[in-house]
Amino acid sequence: MIFINTAFQFNGSGQRLKDYHFRSALFQSIQSSGVADQIPLPLPVPYIEGFDATYHMMELGAGHPLVSGQNYLLGEKRVHRGFWNYYFVVLFFKTPIPYLLLLAAWLFIKERKLMITSAGFIIGFAALYYILLFSFINEVQIGIRHLLLLYPLLYVLAGKVTQLCLRSGTKNIAFGLFAIYSIATFYFYFPNLISYTNELIPVKKDAYKVMADSNIDFGQGWYALEKYLKAHSDVRLMGSKPEEGKFVIGVNDYLDLNGKHDFYWVYNLKPVAHINHCFLLFNVTAADIK
Repeated sequence: MIFINTAFQFNGSGQRLKDYHFRSALFQSIQSSGVADQIPLPLPVPYIEGFDATYHMMELGAGHPLVSGQNYLLGEKRVHRGFWNYYFVVLFFKTPIPYLLLLAAWLFIKERKLMITSAGFIIGFAALYYILLFSFINEVQIGIRHLLLLYPLLYVLAGKVTQLCLRSGTKNIAFGLFAIYSIATFYFYFPNLISYTNELIPVKKDAYKVMADSNIDFGQGWYALEKYLKAHSDVRLMGSKPEEGKFVIGVNDYLDLNGKHDFYWVYNLKPVAHINHCFLLFNVTAADIK
């Protein structure tokens, strides 16, 4: 509590529960219960309001204009409800392959039983707990960023597996090559690291078939797009009416995650390339328009 209050400069610390103006039904029900509404809460007002705002967005659900676009996974869109396997899929395709192999290696190493009685089991249990928690209570699934807290756990777990593998006689050079490969393939995306997907999606212009939203495009690619458009005068931004020529459109707009149907005429066309992983390039012909 000391750290939290200090970080928020004691902003509103001690305010009574009845003096808050909550937006979520959950917090409003707690406030209207009449139980402990006079008790000063020992936490800053913005800190508590942050939880209230989060619950309010979850109650409104994905697809609401005040919250986010529709939930999207593997070509399917959903409003107000999530996918049970959403975070499993995005973790699988956005985690560097060497780490996936290390985590899978635990099933084959001789000393895997040590994991059960070690810190590795606790770390693994915590990671699984958070994946399941977010999979079943979060109805606004708009990116792996909600589960970034998981990666420190997974990397420490991978380190534990590496330790056990080395005890089993595995050569150090293999792990050195794993590290180099992981760094090289990840930073190949620099500076647009948000759009990273591993080699299990070999054709990067097709990454939108697996995932979208802030997994691919969080608005970080506009500077790169501006440079591209200046260098390619024959390419234009996609318009709301059918036209011949070369056009570019953001992944989320192409998938119509906001449900506005602004670019309805291009939804059945397939991109020919990607620009900075966030944008899709189309070469529209007269036959396409027809």
